[in-house]
Amino acid sequence: MGGELSPTKRLQLKYWTELWGILDRLHPDIRGTKARPQHWNNFSIGRSDIGLAASMDTQKKFVRVCVRCKGANARANFELLRRQKKEIEAEVGSSLNWDPLPNRKQSRVCILKSDVDPNDESDWPDQHRWLADQLNAFDKAFRQRIRNLAPNEVNADDDPDTDGEDVVE
Repeated sequence: MGGELSPTKRLQLKYWTELWGILDRLHPDIRGTKARPQHWNNFSIGRSDIGLAASMDTQKKFVRVCVRCKGANARANFELLRRQKKEIEAEVGSSLNWDPLPNRKQSRVCILKSDVDPNDESDWPDQHRWLADQLNAFDKAFRQRIRNLAPNEVNADDDPDTDGEDVVE
C-alpha cells in the first residue's frame, strides 16, 4: 500500500492494533492476520474455508464478530453448523444471526453490537473488550465443531431453519 493513509485508514489501523493489545492480554490464544487499515480483521479458526472475523462500521455504528463459511462447501458447512444452533448459542451465551447470504458465495454466523461508534476513541476500551470476549466465545464454541465438519453429510439446498429470523446486515 503506497503513499499516505487517509484519516479513515489511519483510524482503522489504530483500532485493530489496539484490539491486538487487548487480545494479547485477555485471550492470547486468539490469533489472526496482522492489523491492517481496513474495516475488518481475520482470525484463524482451524480451516482455510471457514474463518473468524471482526468488523467495525463507522457509518452504521456497530462492531461485529462472525464465523464466515466460504468456498465450494460454504452452504453445506453453514447448514451443519446451523443444525447445532441451540448448543452453539448456549455456549456463546447469546442469540446469533444465522445468515445464509443466499446471493453470495459465503454464509455467516454473527453477533452484532450496535449503537457504538468506532470513531469515538474514548469508547474503544469497551468495544475492544466486547470484541475480544466475543472472539474468544466464538473460538470456544466453533473451533472443534468446524474441525469435525463433513460437508458431504448435508445437501447444500437443505435449509432446516428458514424462519427468516436473525437476519441483520
